[in-house]
Amino acid sequence: MVRDQNTCVELRFKSHQRGVALISILLILAVLATLAIYTAEDQSLAIRRVENIGLAEQGYQVNLSGEQWVVKVLEKDMSDDQLNSNEASSIIDHRGEIWGNLGPPVEVGDTGTLLLMTIDDLQGRLNINNLVEGKQRDRNQRNQEQPSPDQSNNSGDGEENNTENDPDEEEEEPAYWYQIFQNLLVSLELNPELVDPMIDWVDNDENPIGTTGAEDFFYTGLETPYRSANRGVASVSEIVNIRDFNRQTIAALLPWVSALPVANNESLVPVNVNTASAQVLALFSADQPADPTMLEPLILRRNSVPFQSLDEFREQFLALIPGDLVPGYENMLSVNSSFYAGHSCAESGRVKFSMISLMQKLTPENNVKVLQRERFFGCPAFGATETENSESG
Repeated sequence: MVRDQNTCVELRFKSHQRGVALISILLILAVLATLAIYTAEDQSLAIRRVENIGLAEQGYQVNLSGEQWVVKVLEKDMSDDQLNSNEASSIIDHRGEIWGNLGPPVEVGDTGTLLLMTIDDLQGRLNINNLVEGKQRDRNQRNQEQPSPDQSNNSGDGEENNTENDPDEEEEEPAYWYQIFQNLLVSLELNPELVDPMIDWVDNDENPIGTTGAEDFFYTGLETPYRSANRGVASVSEIVNIRDFNRQTIAALLPWVSALPVANNESLVPVNVNTASAQVLALFSADQPADPTMLEPLILRRNSVPFQSLDEFREQFLALIPGDLVPGYENMLSVNSSFYAGHSCAESGRVKFSMISLMQKLTPENNVKVLQRERFFGCPAFGATETENSESG
């Protein structure tokens, strides 16, 4: 009887051992299966990563080839201009030229990559760095606008012109580009005082302008402190760092402004009346606000018959918008351009890579220099997440 009981206990123990062993084997198999799955996923991600790196490099090289294409197109345009003109002053640039339409996307060799190229005249916009001119007109600019002694004596009222002796009145005269940017902000229903911190960001001093200006004293007091650039902006997106600016403000300004290099007040970049939009051209009316829709006939005519001179532009402008152009327009407007953006989009498989190259025509050398590159994913019109200064020039 006792032997039978021991036998039953022994059988139960062995059965229990077999159950534990089975569960242990199942757990081990589950762990191994999980490890195998994770290993396969990691391997798949590694393979995909290597593929993306290869596609990115291929896209970049294709973008570089597109950049060289743009350089050759602009150099061809410069050669054509010289052949058709004997004087640099008579050279004009407009969208009807070779750079204005580069055609549909093309396949690059047998790589399976499609390349789309466009060229944008950046002088069809307002250059933010022109604000280095400051807020007030300097004495030389004011003296150029003063009437000559003969004109003063023949004014007809017999009264002496004492404007030159009134320093307070002179100080109230805004700088040319300051006025234009204020006109732009008002037309976009933005605060015109935003021009003050923009000037402080690009000028090279530490003196804030008015009550809305901002220099290091303001920016270093923020929760995340930083310093004012005190130099020209390299990209329009940089102005998000300026006091009272945000991404909504930049989105409103983006179609109308550019960031072009300016060495000093003598090298400010004019707006090309042959490529600027009606919205931009309306800002140069002395009577503000000016309705851009009134310039639609001018834009339509310009597309087929570009302006040969500023006098021709002024005549047609004043025929549509009464009054006159702003003071100093002769130095703020032009009929030709030096700065362009070459947009290249390389589509390789499931990925799109874009690059925007800032280029400058160098007239004496008769070549084109790449000043800056901006690379990003996708193919939007503007925007960048990585800036690469050109090492070759």
